Amino acid sequence: MIYIHGNFLNDGNGLEASPGFLMEKPIVLVSVKYRLGPFGFLSTMTDDIPGNAGVKDVILALEWVQENIKHFGGDPGNVTIFGQVGGAALINVLTMSPLVREGLFHRVIYQSGAALTPLFITSDPFPATQEIAVLAGCPNITNVTDLNDCLIDLTSTDLLKAYNDHLAKNFRSGIGYIGGSQIVIGGPSGVLPLHPGKILAAKTFKTYPTMGGVPKNAGSHIVKNIYVNIFNETIPDDDYYAICNGKEEV
Repeated sequence: MIYIHGNFLNDGNGLEASPGFLMEKPIVLVSVKYRLGPFGFLSTMTDDIPGNAGVKDVILALEWVQENIKHFGGDPGNVTIFGQVGGAALINVLTMSPLVREGLFHRVIYQSGAALTPLFITSDPFPATQEIAVLAGCPNITNVTDLNDCLIDLTSTDLLKAYNDHLAKNFRSGIGYIGGSQIVIGGPSGVLPLHPGKILAAKTFKTYPTMGGVPKNAGSHIVKNIYVNIFNETIPDDDYYAICNGKEEV
């Protein structure tokens, strides 16, 4: 079993879920790490910054498992991939991607996520990328060559700071806004040529034995963030919508 951690494709790691119960069973468990946030998903839809690097990391990890898991007592012909939230959406994309060869995995488990969720996908990553570039101090964001050069020359610290500033600036755009770290539809990466809805409608995706569901208390951390960051740790008795609309008092 291969676990692909989730959240919103911009943080987290395999430690978010204890292996506990699985370790009591005859299972070889693999936890995949992949590039997150702007390092894994920032895109200008060009060959220089195509996006979807995080998805390609996971594909490479699956290839490694096929070649090497036998040395750890595993069966390369019996691989189940599972993940939650963004990890589940990423897995869903893998079932639709032409870059995933037949037999790379054999079953899937989705927990609280899918490729159809607008939060995780975009066909137009450019506006978010431009804003991140502005926050990083890039002087020319209209010329894509200059934009690419500036972003590539940024230190990892400066890029991450600009990305986090971008998230903070757009916090009220919606719960879990992750512009700058979404799976890109189309473009030169080749990961997801069409919108997942079109791929499903055309029935051009690979089919696998599938299980889906929602973990207990899923989304509770989002409720906490709303309470702390939007309602300032108080819930007014009357017009709480006023806070969401940006009014200082209710």
